[in-house]
Amino acid sequence: AHALMPAITRALDHVRQAMGQSVAFDPAVPAGRRFTIAASDYADIVLLPRVIARLRKQAPDIDLRVMALDRATIHDQLDHGVADVAISGHLATPKRMVRTTLYPEDFVCIAHRDHPLLSGTRPRRTIDLATYLRLPHALFVPSDDGSRRGVIDGKLEKLGQQRRVAATFSHIVALPLAVASSDLVATMARRAAQRLATPDIRIYELPKALTDTAFDIDLIHTRRAQADAGVTWLRQEIAAAVAEITSEVNR
Repeated sequence: AHALMPAITRALDHVRQAMGQSVAFDPAVPAGRRFTIAASDYADIVLLPRVIARLRKQAPDIDLRVMALDRATIHDQLDHGVADVAISGHLATPKRMVRTTLYPEDFVCIAHRDHPLLSGTRPRRTIDLATYLRLPHALFVPSDDGSRRGVIDGKLEKLGQQRRVAATFSHIVALPLAVASSDLVATMARRAAQRLATPDIRIYELPKALTDTAFDIDLIHTRRAQADAGVTWLRQEIAAAVAEITSEVNR
């Protein structure tokens, strides 16, 4: 069975591609269609609520599965149809995949509103680098492999600097909860911080030396998926949700 699987998978891919090219997809008559989106924690919080709202309105009979994005296996999962599309940032994409940038994102720093080292810094103002390095940091590590380094640490290393990562978490939603109850601060994506911040938390701009750590949120799928009318419709709905989100930010 294992020996036959690659050949069978390729044959099924050809069948799906042929059907996708010849059969139009009507979201009003989904015929039991189910889509699977592999999403990062960030996408779960910022983007998918809007996507799901659109799908429930446009095609309530369609079923949706949102699975955790595993960076080590996601490309194989896309190849084998385990997921239809993936949404993430900071994800290297092999040439066999199609990557579409949805929008740019950047980082901010969150801290308790009465943090002793930031009491003289106005909200939404920039934290200077010296203060940033003195602060104890909480870090979201999606791989949960024991690492204590993130994108910011790579940038600091190039500057000959180092911060203290005092706590690491495997889920991004843990960061604002930890910050709200301690002297920890956390650097996280701006839109996620805005969505998760409570009245006890203030959002600060990063030191100017770290402002070039912006990144893109990407939609990733196989080239085969481009021939699937249903997945094409799903990608269009995701793009429409992104347009709604970005237009609100720009108002």
